[in-house]
Amino acid sequence: MMPFVTYNGWTNDGRVFRNTEYFKLKDGKIKEFACFFGPGISFPNNKAK
Repeated sequence: MMPFVTYNGWTNDGRVFRNTEYFKLKDGKIKEFACFFGPGISFPNNKAK
């Protein structure tokens, strides 16, 4: 099984960023993972409202 998750995070000054993490599982345990950092939507100009 090779699941992945994508999520948004927020910086202290309200900008949004997006990461995707890829997991390789074996026997119900994480054997490997890789994190791909991304800018998110309109980063760095995206401000909290």
